[in-house]
Amino acid sequence: MSFETDDNTYYRMVKTTLEMLKDRGYRVDEELMNSEFDDFILTYGSPIDLSKLNKDLIYENEANEKIMVFYELKSKITKELILEISRQIQNNSLKRFILVVHKSLHSASSMKRINQFNAKKDSLIEVFTHQQLLFNITRHILVPKHVPLTPEQKAEVLATYKITEDKIPVMFVTDPVAKYFGVKAGTVMEITRNPETSGRYVTYRLVQ
Repeated sequence: MSFETDDNTYYRMVKTTLEMLKDRGYRVDEELMNSEFDDFILTYGSPIDLSKLNKDLIYENEANEKIMVFYELKSKITKELILEISRQIQNNSLKRFILVVHKSLHSASSMKRINQFNAKKDSLIEVFTHQQLLFNITRHILVPKHVPLTPEQKAEVLATYKITEDKIPVMFVTDPVAKYFGVKAGTVMEITRNPETSGRYVTYRLVQ
């Protein structure tokens, strides 16, 4: 079974993915991230050539950790696909792998395969549906600024407020913003709000 995905959907997904990777600290193709739709089509064709889009989508951060993105919007997450991802992770020394699938292919059974892989490996496979990447959630007017704190910054917050982490309100790793930043359990998110009536204030959430 396959699902049709129009060119504009691919364009919006790629832009959001690149913005997400940049916000995570990875070096990305700024020209592609800021490209107009017509330029995107000139590069990847119409309809979009998935093989061309998926070519060499490996990014590094300042710590030389690698992440790979793969768009699979035509077929289900099969055992064979997981094995191929595993080979890519091993061959390219990847810390993370982002798999983008069609929403209709995102099932409990497919996630069970992903979770089984993640439970046994040091590397992590992250799954996003195409709808989750159609716009950048962190740029929505109703979403306050979120910043994942480093372990050192987390320790400073705990020391400043003389609290233990179990006293910090919780947000889950499945929260859309936590998922966007790819944070792990134990991370503290700094959240800055700027309401018109009460002024700027900062709160914290512990990711679980």
